[in-house]
Amino acid sequence: TFAKFPITSVSTLYRKPHASTRCFLVTSFQINNRKFDVCNIYLNASLSGGCERAMDLGYIFEEMNNRANDDKIVAGCFNFKKGFQPESRVVPIPEWSDGWVAATHSEKGPTWDSKENQMIYSCKEAHMKAVRDIWNPGRLDRVLYKSEVWYATEARLVGEKPINNAVSIKKRGKICPSSRYGMLLFLTCIDE
Repeated sequence: TFAKFPITSVSTLYRKPHASTRCFLVTSFQINNRKFDVCNIYLNASLSGGCERAMDLGYIFEEMNNRANDDKIVAGCFNFKKGFQPESRVVPIPEWSDGWVAATHSEKGPTWDSKENQMIYSCKEAHMKAVRDIWNPGRLDRVLYKSEVWYATEARLVGEKPINNAVSIKKRGKICPSSRYGMLLFLTCIDE
């Protein structure tokens, strides 16, 4: 974990039993005299991973809600689009705010774009999703936060520009740094 603010603790969450032994990193900070927990996740990316993603999310949000710190973030690769079930049912909106929606007032802002980003075709599973047109452009990555004093002021995609203007000869599309774009979220603290 890289941080601008001092890290007060780091812990790992494990959901057991868990076939893939997936774990989640929680880093705690002290910001403006408030304690802040950030959970970094990468959920199952397989086409058939919906139930596992839902179980992981249920576990993660239960653990994060039970933490004593004032402010909390769950961020990373959720690997499903809005409305996918059973995963969407487990995301505790409006108790937790979706940073992208709060900052942009829109669901638009795809972190996955198989029509534009040819790097997707370098990964077998991602290639299958793109070829089968299962995941049209959409937001698979999220930053969800729970706080009484922090609010999202800006959100933007990063990594959507081609590497050195590289273009795939075969597909005639741009080649980006990753198969998905990153998301940068800015939070502002309301004066207490």
